[in-house]
Amino acid sequence: MAFRRFFVGLLAFVIAAAAPVQSVQSFGLGHLGAKGGFGSGGTSSASTILAPPAGFNWPFATYPIAIKKTGATFTTNFVPENYATAALAGPSYYVNCSTGNDANPGTSGSKVKSIWKATQLGNAGGVPFNVQADYVSAGCPRENGFSNVSTTVPNTQPAAYIAVGGTLEIWTGSTLTWSGSPDPTFTTLYTTTRASVSQVINPTILDAYGDPIMATQYADAATANAASGSAWAQVGSTLYVKWVGGAAVTNANTRALLKATPNFVTDATSKDVYVKGFFFQGGANGAVAMTAAATMNFVAVNVKAGYAGDSTNSVNGFKLDFITGLAALVNSVGTNAQADGINSHWTPGGTPGLYTLTINSVGRNNGRDTVQSCNGLTSHDGVISIDVGGEYFGNFGANVIPINASQTWAVGTYAHDSLGDVSHGGATTPTDFQTQNTATMWIQNGRSAVSATSLLASNTSTIKTRNFLPGVGQSPGAGGGTITTF
Repeated sequence: MAFRRFFVGLLAFVIAAAAPVQSVQSFGLGHLGAKGGFGSGGTSSASTILAPPAGFNWPFATYPIAIKKTGATFTTNFVPENYATAALAGPSYYVNCSTGNDANPGTSGSKVKSIWKATQLGNAGGVPFNVQADYVSAGCPRENGFSNVSTTVPNTQPAAYIAVGGTLEIWTGSTLTWSGSPDPTFTTLYTTTRASVSQVINPTILDAYGDPIMATQYADAATANAASGSAWAQVGSTLYVKWVGGAAVTNANTRALLKATPNFVTDATSKDVYVKGFFFQGGANGAVAMTAAATMNFVAVNVKAGYAGDSTNSVNGFKLDFITGLAALVNSVGTNAQADGINSHWTPGGTPGLYTLTINSVGRNNGRDTVQSCNGLTSHDGVISIDVGGEYFGNFGANVIPINASQTWAVGTYAHDSLGDVSHGGATTPTDFQTQNTATMWIQNGRSAVSATSLLASNTSTIKTRNFLPGVGQSPGAGGGTITTF
């Protein structure tokens, strides 16, 4: 009855019919649009507020959210800024990674150069604060990002970080001195002095999804030199790189991401944090990572996290872990990570205190080298999750998979084109939605496509569907668990 009264109260909200995902740019309107409605059985514009599935243990009184279905579209009443009210109203510190100076006070007329420096100034003020970081086409290298080269600088006061003027790229490398002409022996390669490289990306050549392309790593310069596509090799402290098409390698088109460098990190001292408009590239713990127990909320809006990890360090784009609170991703993307795109765990043990919410978010093209079970969206250790309008594809493992005793309510979620992990030495054939152990996933108005297996419930886990639409030729797998409706 308490939950029914909660939904009745929500009728006071004016929730507009949603626009397509790509058009959702404003987040103070009391609603967010999400694609969905697959298998809805009609085109009626009648609106319904969805009741959560029986047995789903989200604490709605603590983290209230309602999901409204209008025709083939879903909206929610979730307002990210409600979790950053004090920070957004607090003092502002200003950053420009190109023209700023860390000796400045961080005012609008005297900006600092580094986001970590603005964090230090905000922490020292002892009150919630916000950081306004200017868009810079070259992005912010590791010395000017959220971490000071290799030293993390978490916010010890509630904080909001906002990129102004465009998506600001935060990358775990530094500008380098390139050879200017090809190597005399390996004549397709350019060189620089740089050790401990994890990945080499090109921000001027984007793939079909708008992400920088990665060069392929080879064991030695001779093999990289002979390769037909973009290539790199690490030989001692010499880095060899070439790009398809033969363009000269410069700092403008080349970012060498580093193995031991953190990117965005929270720790045991962290407080609530709101992040909007950044693209985190690389990271030793994950491109965005929670690394120690803290009571806090984490909210990301229009944030990408990618290219994290290396061949010996299997980490994720988003590593959501440890925190007692809400971790919410809105219009955010986990991409090209060594392991998972969006990954949540409850490492502290005992009763899980982490709840994850993903709205209009994406996990794509994750899993590199021979890493197995690389997922677009995954939860572990009893984490409770809601996904609204997410899209998960191109991952070397099941695209969406709660594990252990986790619960996921997936509304309007679309999973497709899994690559499976057989090519990485694993046993998972292309699978869109999977559960393992004792996990439960409710899929409401979701769909899958292309992958051989639409649904797979392993061990004693359970998948429950409502208005689910599999793709042509897809079928459920036989994993020992239960697949039913609700």
